[in-house]
Amino acid sequence: MSPRTPIGHDLIEQLGALEAVDAPAKAVAKFVRSAKAPAKVNEALSGTWLGHPVHPLLIVVPMGSWISAVVLDWLGGKEAETAADLLLGAGLAGAVPTVATGYADWSDSEPANDRVRRIGIVHAASNGTAAVLIARRGGRVYALADTCVHREGSLAQGELVGDCVKCPLHGSVFRLSDGSVEQGPAAYPQPVLEARVRDGSIEVRAPQ
Repeated sequence: MSPRTPIGHDLIEQLGALEAVDAPAKAVAKFVRSAKAPAKVNEALSGTWLGHPVHPLLIVVPMGSWISAVVLDWLGGKEAETAADLLLGAGLAGAVPTVATGYADWSDSEPANDRVRRIGIVHAASNGTAAVLIARRGGRVYALADTCVHREGSLAQGELVGDCVKCPLHGSVFRLSDGSVEQGPAAYPQPVLEARVRDGSIEVRAPQ
């Protein structure tokens, strides 16, 4: 009997052999190493101060928050909407340092291992580029891309102002319904996604 391999093993092996991602991955890793070159920044991201890598610990913050939000949406009814919204926001806020520490760990490891470079960049891209702002207003659920079109601030760390969201970096204000700019300095509308509640879960997809 041939030995069994874990589910997903073949896919991981294929990613590890994907030479096409080497050039962009090396460029990203070089940029990350440069950004965290100051000793205090590097130690903060790597977990020197804690005596343990930070990234594995932070993963539970967005995952736990989002899973809890889904459970509240599913079982909590309207009374749980505020708590679910807070959990969604906490997950998005926690995703920022989680992604940063993940990139930092990967950038230190990739020069010595081609498989680490290739698998890591695919993992980072699939997890770090899909952040979405979810907001409820007047019984409706809205979804906007979380990264501000102006200077890439996280809208999840901003504030809701009526039927709009205000970016925490430079104060751009976008309407939740269509992403239109209500107040600059942003010059372009914020990308909007389609959102709905189905069987107690929030579903988001690109506009059709």
